[in-house]
Amino acid sequence: MKSKFLIFSLSAALAAPLGLNAGDVSVATDPVGYVTIEIPANSDGLISVPLSQSSEFVGTINAFSSGTISVEGDPDFTEDVFYDNGHHFVVFASGDAEGLYATINGNESDEIDILFHSHDFSDLISPGDSFKVVKAHTFGSVFTDIPDGVQILLFNSDSTGINKSSSTVVTNFEDFGWFSGSGEENDSAIFPGEGLILRNNTSTSLSVTFQGAVEMNSQGQVLFHENLSSRQDVRFGLRTGAPVEVGEIDFNAVEGDQILIFSNSTSGTNKSSSLILTYFDGFGWFSGSGDENDFQLEPGVSYIYRLAPNPEGNAERVIRVSPNYITQN
Repeated sequence: MKSKFLIFSLSAALAAPLGLNAGDVSVATDPVGYVTIEIPANSDGLISVPLSQSSEFVGTINAFSSGTISVEGDPDFTEDVFYDNGHHFVVFASGDAEGLYATINGNESDEIDILFHSHDFSDLISPGDSFKVVKAHTFGSVFTDIPDGVQILLFNSDSTGINKSSSTVVTNFEDFGWFSGSGEENDSAIFPGEGLILRNNTSTSLSVTFQGAVEMNSQGQVLFHENLSSRQDVRFGLRTGAPVEVGEIDFNAVEGDQILIFSNSTSGTNKSSSLILTYFDGFGWFSGSGDENDFQLEPGVSYIYRLAPNPEGNAERVIRVSPNYITQN
């Protein structure tokens, strides 16, 4: 079953968010839309949140050093207006870091301190690059009106190995929200492009709708290969408003890399992949059925990228996704 998606275009200006001076800052509106995923009863659905919150600030880097962005102009931020325990991100909108993101660790009137979620890409950030400040989605903000007992499984993609078990299980309790063994998770951030499993433990099918802004820049995600001599599974999803052909995505792939596709329309939990795409240098992505370079990855769905052994390679690789609606804009 394919995901359903629709994009609306918005051009109305937003008022300046709390803590910002409306005369000195830039706040832009990306198009907005929704993506709907259907998950059968008593079944797993591989999901990812494809749409972001609307940008709270858009600016340009004047200087960058030791994790601190100096913002061009005079934004006159209120101190730490963007610091709320990891619930705001900087998303880079141009330059070598385009599409990558970092967590905001504090701010002053014209500076923003960032922390890298996975791995440091400071060398890709340069003066003149544009960026956006975006508030994080959380379990409580995205997964509302969900039946009692439904679970979300989280995974550690940075650890070595394949077919890995979940690192955290978050369960919904009616009238209370989302909890794990560590306590309440309603306000826990969901990272851009994070691959999740939603386990529908009910006797009826479940429809989940993601609403938000469509990023009008290329998207990026860092894949970290913990042990270059071993295979490693990394869960990921597209941050787009429309499907993208796998052959159009720059995975920086090496011979033997694989993408595992799962059917969200098939019933059951702990399901095996329904299709495996394998990368061959100079040819692209193939399955047992032949050439799969035109196979479409869909927003709202998550996949497993299986890194092949690559002893002489780089431990950090960046996925680059540039949907047609961006390149044709």
